[in-house]
Amino acid sequence: MWFATGNGLFRFDGTNVLYARQRLDDSTALPSNDVNSVTGDKLGNIYVGTSKGAVIVDPNTLVCTRLRESNGNWPGYKFKCFADEDGTVWAINDVGLYQFDKEKKNLKLVWAQMKNGDVATQAISSIATYNKDELVAGTLGDIVFINKKDFSSHRLNILPGNAGVDVSKVYVDANKQLWVCTWGFGLLYYDKASRSFKTFQIQKNIPADAYNVLFDIVKVTISNKSFLYIGAPGGLIKAPLQKDGVSPIENAQAYYIHKPDTEGSIPAGSIYKLYPAENDNLWIGSNGDIGVAKIELSESLLYTLPVKHEGNVQDIDQLSAAGKKYYAICSWHGSTGLVLLDEGFNQLKAFDKVPADADHDGVNVSSVGLDKENRFWVSSWKGVTVMDKDLHVVRVLDHRTKGPDTLYREKNNFLLISNDTVWIASYKRGIDLFTTGFKRLKHYSIMQDNGLLEDLIWKFYRTHDGKIWLLGNAFLYSYDAHKDRFIPYRFSKDGAPYGPVDIAEKKDGSLLMAAATGLISFKPGDSNYTYLRSPLLDKEDNVNAVSVDENDNAWYLTDDHLVYYNFSSNVYTIYGKQDGLDVSNGLYMMRYVGNNKVLIGQYNKLTIFTAPQSSQQNRPPGLAVTGIYVNDSLFNSSLPAKGLHLSYNQNKINIAFACINYNRPEQNIYAYRLKNADTAWTYTRQGNVTYANLSPGQYTFEVKAANFARVWSKVSAFQVNISPPFWQSWWFRILVLAIAVSATYMVFKWRVNNIRKEEKIKTDLNRKMAQLEMKALRAQMNPHFVFNSLSSIQESIVTGKTEAASKYLSKFSKLIRLILENSGKQFISLKTEIESLTLYLELESFRFENFTYTFSIDPHVDANFTMIPSMVIQPFVENALKHGLSKKKDDKHLKIDIRKDSGRLVAVVEDNGVGRSKATEMKSDERKDHHSMGIKITEERLQLLGVQSNAATEITDLYDKQGNAAGTLVKIILPEENV
Repeated sequence: MWFATGNGLFRFDGTNVLYARQRLDDSTALPSNDVNSVTGDKLGNIYVGTSKGAVIVDPNTLVCTRLRESNGNWPGYKFKCFADEDGTVWAINDVGLYQFDKEKKNLKLVWAQMKNGDVATQAISSIATYNKDELVAGTLGDIVFINKKDFSSHRLNILPGNAGVDVSKVYVDANKQLWVCTWGFGLLYYDKASRSFKTFQIQKNIPADAYNVLFDIVKVTISNKSFLYIGAPGGLIKAPLQKDGVSPIENAQAYYIHKPDTEGSIPAGSIYKLYPAENDNLWIGSNGDIGVAKIELSESLLYTLPVKHEGNVQDIDQLSAAGKKYYAICSWHGSTGLVLLDEGFNQLKAFDKVPADADHDGVNVSSVGLDKENRFWVSSWKGVTVMDKDLHVVRVLDHRTKGPDTLYREKNNFLLISNDTVWIASYKRGIDLFTTGFKRLKHYSIMQDNGLLEDLIWKFYRTHDGKIWLLGNAFLYSYDAHKDRFIPYRFSKDGAPYGPVDIAEKKDGSLLMAAATGLISFKPGDSNYTYLRSPLLDKEDNVNAVSVDENDNAWYLTDDHLVYYNFSSNVYTIYGKQDGLDVSNGLYMMRYVGNNKVLIGQYNKLTIFTAPQSSQQNRPPGLAVTGIYVNDSLFNSSLPAKGLHLSYNQNKINIAFACINYNRPEQNIYAYRLKNADTAWTYTRQGNVTYANLSPGQYTFEVKAANFARVWSKVSAFQVNISPPFWQSWWFRILVLAIAVSATYMVFKWRVNNIRKEEKIKTDLNRKMAQLEMKALRAQMNPHFVFNSLSSIQESIVTGKTEAASKYLSKFSKLIRLILENSGKQFISLKTEIESLTLYLELESFRFENFTYTFSIDPHVDANFTMIPSMVIQPFVENALKHGLSKKKDDKHLKIDIRKDSGRLVAVVEDNGVGRSKATEMKSDERKDHHSMGIKITEERLQLLGVQSNAATEITDLYDKQGNAAGTLVKIILPEENV
């Protein structure tokens, strides 16, 4: 809805209001706050006429585009805009008639004519479509018919002669009847037969100053009856029309004015604008404080019965006897205890008290039952009274009844007749059972073992299968006739009382129970139950009455509302004050009485409510997307035709939407979902939704709206495309994959090359090691050593020392065997190395005099499992004997020490020979490089091992205190992994 006011332009979507006004130096705002008209074309464009020009308004953003004349000039003042049925837009002002050029977006002056030089006859105040070819315009002097094609025109005087009449409104109704509102001459209509205007007669009881000056007029048809609604100074005139559509019905007109003390009264001030809307609603605009209001034109939904009734309605019993229907209205705490109505809701009889001779407690009538003899059984606080079909008393059960067939207590709350048994609820004293022949059958109370948890029973109910139900003060009970027991029902997890007050049965046998905690739906024998609650009444739990209609849907009363619930559509329709329901008199009891009518019992009041059956409520409402916010900033103000295309960091979206429905808008509901994010529709009454932290991808947002009758609008949808960051894009992933594959290939190739180099180095080392080991073998098998050993053996044999020779030969052969066995091994045990050294030194001791040797092994060194390079110590021992000790004349001693030091194996060969310097001087017949061949080979082997394991040798010259050479110390260091 758009409202043109003297203080700007307003847009109302049923929920939200947007406002546009003049802003200085802003060409996108209204040129003036004095807005005269607002209209729209078929494309949804909004055209606004102001006192300082006409504009096109964006319906979503309210941004204005000001319209110039076709010659480029700004047009005159006091503009009004109008769109005809063809979608052509026109503008009028004091200058004449303009046509809007949609292509050039400007106004072209197409008609500006005066009559007899009277400028007033050129100023157009109102315009309408007269027929498909003509417009009808009201000027400040007469009526002009203008051809829409060639803009030719002809005039028509409103009054006889040439007297001018100021026209305030021209209106053409659905029957093409022309009506004219004037300043000073009231309402006129055009009579085509006489080709003249005739005055529409207003009743004399309506003040003349209320109808001589008229501002607006509309014609509406409700229930095949036509009415004129006329905007006048100070109020609204309602004029019913005869079948001819122009003649008033005598004495049927009404004049509505503002009444400050009356709720629902029309706004104060003159009624300047009328706008008929769907669902028989009429919007009115006044110059008073309220400004805009909506009134319902349909006949009243409520009708108060003209019957005698005073008191709080306790129950409404629907009875049938001899083919006739009755309604028994039972009341407490008033002056009328019982009222009987026929099926047309006419009063048959009213009883102040039952029985008539009772004291004041007799006005408290609880219920009425009908037996097979068509006798009325009436329960009250003064017992049970039985009347025949003519309402004559035939029996009274009260304190005066003696003998066994009397009531347990005179004061009772309810009675029910089931076949020939009468169930009577005795106030706080349990239950009495009587026959319809007035014989007492039984009494139940909580003092017996019968299942009852309370003695206060308010009501009985009999279902179609004949089962009896009891509504206690706290719980509901069913009666098991076979076991003669009462079965309590609990409708809360903690077993708390719920206060049942009324009950009704559906066609499938399920029951609806009105209770203090709400409306409960359940099936007998099933432990499951459901609370039926409208989201709009979540704080209105107390339900006073319930009934089921012929369509098996529910009607129920809360403290403030009458509610209709449709089970198939899960729709609640709520009626309250806005529908004329007088909640100040209390909503105590109701019964559905057929034909879409509900009989409501209140304090001192009986009302018939007729549910509206307007076909317009089945029209789907409109739906508009009113704003899209991205990262909390306005991104789009309407439904985006091409969808949203966002970057990865624009991942917070808020979408606002509105249901375009003005009939019970508080009952509008929305459903929305974001495909690819939501799995189902979400239902809400809030007109917006926010999605945060959306992942990149493609989504589809869908939203729909429903009115109070749950008629759904079309689904509005748009696409949302959130682009991934470049590092999540397909091309970047391919690039990364390509780089990764290339890098992997390069690393792999580099590694293969390194492995090849390492293998080559390792192969070379192994080859060198093998060569050196062969050299070491050859070095150990020193020809001098072999020659000297064999010479010693020969000498022993020649000299007859056969035993020594045999011993010498045995050791020599054993040493040769060990050397040969270990020659193919890269590593041998330390024990084996010591064994070969021992044999070697024992053989050499045969040749040397005064020669001794010792072995010292660290206890922490396990010789059996410590592995060392083969023949690594022997060359240094041999060198010590040959060059250090052999040149010494006195005692010769060799010490071999093996120990662990910082995780490394250290072998120390120490002699007390002449030292390296002296030995070098004493050489005469040996080549300088020959004596050190074994050591050189061993050092090369250790260097090769050192590449792999950091092995090394250290040689230290020893000196005595006087500085003389005292021997040599060789330290052979092997790393931990070889230990």
